[in-house]
Amino acid sequence: MKAANRYTAGMRYLIAVLLALPGVAMAAGALSLATTPALADPLDGIVIEGENSAPYAHNMYGGWRDADHDCQDTRQEVLIAESLVPPVLNDAGCRVVSGLWYGLFSGQAFTDPSKLDINHLVPLKEAHQSGGHAWTRDLRRAYANDLSNPGHLIAVRLGANRSKWFKDPAEWLPTNEAFHCAYVLTWIGVKRAWALAMDEAEAAAIRDVLEDCE
Repeated sequence: MKAANRYTAGMRYLIAVLLALPGVAMAAGALSLATTPALADPLDGIVIEGENSAPYAHNMYGGWRDADHDCQDTRQEVLIAESLVPPVLNDAGCRVVSGLWYGLFSGQAFTDPSKLDINHLVPLKEAHQSGGHAWTRDLRRAYANDLSNPGHLIAVRLGANRSKWFKDPAEWLPTNEAFHCAYVLTWIGVKRAWALAMDEAEAAAIRDVLEDCE
């Protein structure tokens, strides 16, 4: 995916979420969240089963990569895509040094990228226990660096990312309650896109959140 397309996709996702927050008017024809199809049962087609206990280590999924060889690794690509203003890069054009980001987990704004983590919305360990244990090394690395779905990786406040860690929605939801609906819808979309299962507690927690969503 070209950098411009990634920027557009990232902005579409972020703007759609922001427009959907309470107190923000949704203009006619505004972008909508397209993270999961409109189904009578939003979990239709997702396997519900217990988590797999296969051994997990972070290095099984590799680190950030520069897939298009433009000197910007996955972290930088996400920061560029999600900045609400054109981001400032270093002299080499490889690293983001400033911009404007809205942390969806915390509901705070940031201008310093060092205050942000890039979060796998469905964490690596959760993915591993939900089906990723059976993937090849290349498929695991593709999951860890997936830029094709703008909700798969998002920039969030450092502390928010680390409080979430590897937890699913039965164990953790963002402190920014206005993001709960979009969070679980995006979670479903990632799980469906990667054919990942859900455990019963996770599915129940997601259904509970969706009951309060319009």
